[in-house]
Amino acid sequence: TGTSCSSASNCVAVGGYRDSSNHSQAMVALQTNGGWGTPTMITAPPSAQANPGAALTGVSCSSAGNCVAVGRYLDSSVNGEQAMVATQTNGVWGQASQVGEPSNAGSVRIAELLAVSCVSNGNCTGVGSYLDGASHTQAMVVTESNGIWGAPTAAPPVIGIGAPPDARSDPGALLDGVSCTSVGSCVAVGHYLDSASNQQAMSVSETSGVWAQATKVMTPWDAATSSYGDLRGVLCTSQGNCTAVGSYWSTSNHQQALSAIEVNGVWRQATVLAAPANAVPNGSSELSSVSCPTTGACVAAGDYTSFSTGSQEPMVSNQVDQGYWLVASDGGIFTYGDAGFFGSHGGAPLNRPIVGMAKS
Repeated sequence: TGTSCSSASNCVAVGGYRDSSNHSQAMVALQTNGGWGTPTMITAPPSAQANPGAALTGVSCSSAGNCVAVGRYLDSSVNGEQAMVATQTNGVWGQASQVGEPSNAGSVRIAELLAVSCVSNGNCTGVGSYLDGASHTQAMVVTESNGIWGAPTAAPPVIGIGAPPDARSDPGALLDGVSCTSVGSCVAVGHYLDSASNQQAMSVSETSGVWAQATKVMTPWDAATSSYGDLRGVLCTSQGNCTAVGSYWSTSNHQQALSAIEVNGVWRQATVLAAPANAVPNGSSELSSVSCPTTGACVAAGDYTSFSTGSQEPMVSNQVDQGYWLVASDGGIFTYGDAGFFGSHGGAPLNRPIVGMAKS
């Protein structure tokens, strides 16, 4: 369920499968010069149950043959799901190892890592979720420093991320994507439950090794009151300049793909991304991953409901920094494409109607 490419036609994909004993195992597959090899099983940590229930959900390669994958497995010592990491060094994958939890983790041990970003060999950040002492689902991050996960020099090695201020007491928070531009400079995205139990999109930033409290990312203007916002993938081309993708529920009561842009450290309101022309009217669409060779030029991947098959099919969306605004005579602003929404004068008393606008 995760892919990372060190160069064109040279990639690593990770996921899971069931073996001949019907046990869930983690696996990796390598693409070399355009050809995919036979997938390889990744052995779960030594404390895994006989049926390890293992899967890898994210991978990041800092160079060819040097990658880190993250996921989850069933641990026999705590009888619960735990986070794990597996490392490839000079082309050889080792056995996965367990990753600890934040200090306020509960006696019911449930944790997982969903995504990882590596800026160099041995320097990575993984994100996911865990259960705290009150059995509340919280977002977490874990840092690898110079090849050691949770090294004492990290600040701190494994931490819980505070949900946005409007989160309910059990925030149901998790981080589903992460992108790091340098050691100690990362952005992670995911979702949480607000005080009305509506799922909202969120982001959280690390600056100089310190993680801030998460903040809400506004869903598109046509989002339903219970918007079900979610960000699943993010890519940063420089510190404070990122593109995230995910989905939300619109007022027409169907799931739609979205993208959100961070410019100079400020997140703009997300915009809807149209599904392919053959999509089912009011069908569902979502984006789960994004890659940006340069700022403003991104490609995102996900799925949508196809009219011809009636099932979910893959979709790709291209962003080339395109979008536009329309202004109404009363000053209301309407955004299209990836143009950000920065407010409007709709509803404000005007002496004369608005007749034009210009980007500043």
